[in-house]
Amino acid sequence: INGDVVFSIVFLTFPVVGYVVASRRPDNNVGWLMLGMGAYLGAFALLGTYGTYAIHGGPGGRDLGLLLEALEQPSWLPIVVPPATFLLLLFPDGHLPSPRWRWFAWTPGVALVLIYLVILFSPGPIEGGTLQRAPNPLGLESLRPVLEPALILLVAIPIGAIGSLLSLVLRYRRAGGVERQQLRWLVAAAAFVAIFYSLVFVLSANADWEGAGAAGWQALLQNLAVFSFALIPIAIGVGILRHRLLDIDV
Repeated sequence: INGDVVFSIVFLTFPVVGYVVASRRPDNNVGWLMLGMGAYLGAFALLGTYGTYAIHGGPGGRDLGLLLEALEQPSWLPIVVPPATFLLLLFPDGHLPSPRWRWFAWTPGVALVLIYLVILFSPGPIEGGTLQRAPNPLGLESLRPVLEPALILLVAIPIGAIGSLLSLVLRYRRAGGVERQQLRWLVAAAAFVAIFYSLVFVLSANADWEGAGAAGWQALLQNLAVFSFALIPIAIGVGILRHRLLDIDV
């Protein structure tokens, strides 16, 4: 299966569950956050598709097409980062574990914005663009000495993910009753995804995740590993809406 198709299917589960949660628990910020992810994903998918169309003769031509593809380069960040950080920090009631976590929530947020800008304005070819080696029309050559070292900010993403997971563990230790059952669903899903994805990553060390050099069984495992991320929004939906909540014990 094409990697873009798998990615789209998996991450579309977030806005679907987000709509269900927001319509039934409008006071919970988790549902609105997942809906926002879906709106962002749809908007940039549309822009990227039109960019390819423009490059191949559509209105706006090559210049507009390259501009839209340049804008699409960092578009993965607001889709991939929130599930590993903000959703974990806000689950299950839509609020941070305590006011003391406010400064930490700002850390991945600020890093996300800065990394987005670094990728957006980095000079060089557009990664994954339709035209081979086409230069980034937004690239600022004068900022190259600053932008390249600034990519070290990428380490803030795994740090944010680890800290967010820690907040989930601390919530679980303090929780009781229904809240503990809610947290069990998400912890179980996150643990499965982390272990399965890590295993597939090791087994696919000699293959490209875009399909190049991957054996049939490796490609299948890679697709299943990406699909497993859909367990996270499903666990969030079950936890917040408390549908068949106690069945995790079974």
